[in-house]
Amino acid sequence: MVYEHTKIVTEEDTAEAHGSGDLPVYATPALVALMEYASKELVKPGLSEGETTVGVKMDISHLKATVVGGAVRARAELLEMEGRRLHFRIEAYEGEMLIGEAIHDRVMVDAQRFMSKFSK
Repeated sequence: MVYEHTKIVTEEDTAEAHGSGDLPVYATPALVALMEYASKELVKPGLSEGETTVGVKMDISHLKATVVGGAVRARAELLEMEGRRLHFRIEAYEGEMLIGEAIHDRVMVDAQRFMSKFSK
């Protein structure tokens, strides 16, 4: 299973805006969010009603900077499913150039039950 999502880098996506750096280039936290989005969307059609996934682990390498206006494409692939745990490989590209890669784990949860833990 594979899912791809493309995003145009905006000022709000920069390291400067995120506070993760001082330069107006695509921030690593923004790349992480794009990668998580692609993996979440990949499995969404196969989930039961009321079910969602939450990220629990990300091992990422941000290999190359991207400037505002650049198009970043995340490609998520589901590698393995162990019970409720999902294991993904994600690559990010600007054009054909690899700019990031990650191994990511998500867990399937019942959304209502998960959120009920916080409503006390």
